[in-house]
Amino acid sequence: PSREHLDDTGKKPKVVDEIAEFAREHGIEYISKLRKAAGISKIPTAIEYIKDHVYSTTEIDSRGHKVFTRPLLVWTYHTEVSEEMTRVIPSEVDDVAIIMGGISQNKRQRLIDEFQDGKIPVLVCQISAAGVGIDLTRSCDAIFVETDWTTALIQQAEERIQGVNQKRPATITTMVAAGTLDDRIQFIQH
Repeated sequence: PSREHLDDTGKKPKVVDEIAEFAREHGIEYISKLRKAAGISKIPTAIEYIKDHVYSTTEIDSRGHKVFTRPLLVWTYHTEVSEEMTRVIPSEVDDVAIIMGGISQNKRQRLIDEFQDGKIPVLVCQISAAGVGIDLTRSCDAIFVETDWTTALIQQAEERIQGVNQKRPATITTMVAAGTLDDRIQFIQH
């Protein structure tokens, strides 16, 4: 394990061995359930992060309208996590949209256009549905509530805000639920 995957005594946390043993005994279908559980467990913390971000980056223009100076991309992997994020976020901030598998190309483009026009402060993006081939450079801020095992997919998602049209430095935050598969995924990515 890398240095960041060592506990306070300098040893690999026991939970890493426990996860590996569980995977060997129960197979891959449980790995997905463990990943999903880790994603769901981070939702309350993610909501607080999102709320703080939107409140600290929203201004009021001369006509009294809200201006979202730094809209936020929220990256997820599992459908259940994506849907729960979009269910909970609107009660905390003004508006949220979601790009995930199964939405029509027309709706996807409309959401991208509204986000790029500054009408949406938070856009939840499922990595598999929005991680490639779209420009979301209205934002320079992203949070990964969930990631993927595949580093290239994460890099592609990060590049949505780092395109040639981006004039500001990007800030990318990855949430990690200690003691879950998140630790292992981050270890593999690094």
